[in-house]
Amino acid sequence: MKPIKSLLNLLYLTTALGIAAPVAADAAASSAPMAAKSASVENPGGSKLNINTASAEEIAAGLDGIGAKKAAEIVHYREANGPFKDTSELLKIKGIGEATLKKNESIISL
Repeated sequence: MKPIKSLLNLLYLTTALGIAAPVAADAAASSAPMAAKSASVENPGGSKLNINTASAEEIAAGLDGIGAKKAAEIVHYREANGPFKDTSELLKIKGIGEATLKKNESIISL
């Protein structure tokens, strides 16, 4: 019984001091981009993402299965080789395969 009482006291203190509220707010904020990202992947008539002009952050946020590291590699490839002429050029970037390209083809523009 004593460990439960200690746990309840700790919970009360963190709530009273406002420590738990920012954690909950951070959790809600971090799940919001995922929901927005999932909605944009379906993209029925939504906006396109121009991979020749988008920043790494925009690419990571706008494409499904592309994180910050892979988005930075896309930008690096573009800077080294010039603008993409065809979306299939993304397949030259290690870690981007046919499946990733296919699920994002309705979003990507050049």
